[in-house]
Amino acid sequence: MAAIDLGTQGNRRETNRELALVPFIDFLLCLVAFLLVTAVWTQMSRLPADAMLPGKPECCTPPLKPKTLHVTVEDERFVLSWREGSTVLTKSDVPRNAVATASGDHAFPELARALEKEWLANGMHRATSDLARDSAVLHTPNSLAYAELVGVMDAVRHVKRAEPGAIEHRADPAFAVSFAVD
Repeated sequence: MAAIDLGTQGNRRETNRELALVPFIDFLLCLVAFLLVTAVWTQMSRLPADAMLPGKPECCTPPLKPKTLHVTVEDERFVLSWREGSTVLTKSDVPRNAVATASGDHAFPELARALEKEWLANGMHRATSDLARDSAVLHTPNSLAYAELVGVMDAVRHVKRAEPGAIEHRADPAFAVSFAVD
């Protein structure tokens, strides 16, 4: 325990008192923890102050929903579908014919041609000044061999956005590839 010595002054009552600092420090720490935890909810107590007027605003256009290309690998074919969220816009099938390369990998030239045709017809980011890429989502079964998976990814990366006067190997890929978890 801590004590404060103020000295004695004659016949008066003793001024030396013991302070219980440990419970006081515990109380302060609990108070600080409570304030930190409740500070998170200060944003929740606010109301939006923007006007929700009926009708279409004149100054702004609605944001475009991003279209994504979904490539589903099945036993006998590839299914290519353009989607906006859960809405399927177009759907096409490509036969799954693998061509063996000299390095022992698999290549899918029909898939590469179909992907290029689909991107030219439905891709959103075809302008050379647009730095964003279209999104391609791969749906593959767990039993797909790694060499075939690499072949599918190579077919997707084969689609390029050529810049005017650009050399073939310097063109950017048209798709950003991601995997779906089914």
